[in-house]
Amino acid sequence: MTKYVNSSEAITSNLMLWDPLHTQTSIIGTHVFEVYPQTSIDYSDTLSFLIKASPKLMIQNIEIITQIRVVTAANAAPGANANVSVVSNLANALWRNVDVIIGGENLLQSFDNSYNIGTWFDIVLNSSSVRAPYLLQKEVFWMDDADNKTNSEDPAIYPALEDGVRPATVNRGALKRSKMIEQGKQVTLISDLNCSLFKSGKLLPHNLDVRVSLTKNYDGYMLLEAENGTHKVQFQKCYLRVTMQQPSDFCLNLMEEKLAKTPAIYQAEEGRVSFHSITAGNAMVTVNNLFPQGRLPIMFTFGVQDRSALGNARNKNPFTYYAMKRIQVYIDGKPYFPSALESQTMHFDTFYQTVGYKNAGECLINPDNYPIHPIITVDLTADRTANKHHLNLTQTGEVKLDIEFEQPANDGLILIVYSYYDRIIEINSDRGVRVL
Repeated sequence: MTKYVNSSEAITSNLMLWDPLHTQTSIIGTHVFEVYPQTSIDYSDTLSFLIKASPKLMIQNIEIITQIRVVTAANAAPGANANVSVVSNLANALWRNVDVIIGGENLLQSFDNSYNIGTWFDIVLNSSSVRAPYLLQKEVFWMDDADNKTNSEDPAIYPALEDGVRPATVNRGALKRSKMIEQGKQVTLISDLNCSLFKSGKLLPHNLDVRVSLTKNYDGYMLLEAENGTHKVQFQKCYLRVTMQQPSDFCLNLMEEKLAKTPAIYQAEEGRVSFHSITAGNAMVTVNNLFPQGRLPIMFTFGVQDRSALGNARNKNPFTYYAMKRIQVYIDGKPYFPSALESQTMHFDTFYQTVGYKNAGECLINPDNYPIHPIITVDLTADRTANKHHLNLTQTGEVKLDIEFEQPANDGLILIVYSYYDRIIEINSDRGVRVL
């Protein structure tokens, strides 16, 4: 056996007989606080929270905890087998707008439903089926399960009996979620505040105010039922559960001295939602200039949706999508795929390869539910590995999509695009924030 000349020598870890585990001494305690809104949950559509600066505590995580009931228009519990369910991303769909303001900077997009749409993509792309039961219990998050987009919006959660037998529900996912909220059950929902600054793996500096605002969503967006349904979501309680860690005074002093010279640096990826109109009447459509500002994301995912599903339509499902027959992406006029993707097999294989699950692992989208979640992901990094192991050079250019449908596009269709951008956030000694 010979050693490759450019290989370095090493000793295996099981021969390291004298190396003890490190002893953690920098954190002397962990504290969990409940922060309640400054505005009334009963009389205000927007709940405002202030997480006050602490001289010795550093924020690790923020969760939104909400108690709700689904009730009738008269605030009564619905009867058994009521034809009402909730959307697949309920804990986040509760909020039409979410703002996180630190140092005068709002770190989230602030337009209707961008928060919950982005959160749906984040959960779906980064969670495995093993976590599905936990997500159901914690967030009433459960994927829709139907054969097509139309069936995913069928209001008959409990179809009428036929000869004494009840036919099967065509959206099995909606049926499962309906069991969680049936007959006015009180439901507690726990969701992480989906701001990447809290997911960087670093604590936020001490003496830092954080302001959060949550705007309630429309009943028609959160519920799935007939178009003329009258059920509503009753908010009973909402608060933030904030986890903070207390470093030793020695560490705090060192950090303050360092901040006086150099701002703290957080790699906090930014997710952005955008909508693009689709021209009705043609089976082949082109969507030009996907990123009008010219700056390209590291990766983007897209699907075709009804514009009305993003408003207050009870009979529309905002988290299922229409199938596309043929797809090609152009970057500065050059085709991204060697040839256009022309079958569901090619679409799904491309999607799984791009999100990193081609050879191992999985996400919540699988071959069984892909027909109602037919989304495509495109990696625009130079090495085609947008896997968060490194930053990427900023690129500019123009992106165009060609999409062909089985039938001419209906009125009111839009393209939803969820894009990931590298982002650096700096926090200085004055607790000012700069987004790069």
